[in-house]
Amino acid sequence: MPAIQTGIDFSRFGGADSSVCKVSGEERWQQILGLMQFAANVMEKSPEAERIRAYKEVQELEWQRIQKRLFSHVPPF
Repeated sequence: MPAIQTGIDFSRFGGADSSVCKVSGEERWQQILGLMQFAANVMEKSPEAERIRAYKEVQELEWQRIQKRLFSHVPPF
């Protein structure tokens, strides 16, 4: 099985024998965002992409319904 290319240089994280991370906070966030983008790209190219989109839409609608209920007592600006 070929390795999945994430674009992340894991060697900079110190490896299994080191507890020291060799990247700055900003670099760490950039790596996290890169990994999130990679995951989004994998989902978009998945054979299950349409099912994933439909599921996310249902989840978003449910979250909006919950927010309306939670914040219904808050006066508008």
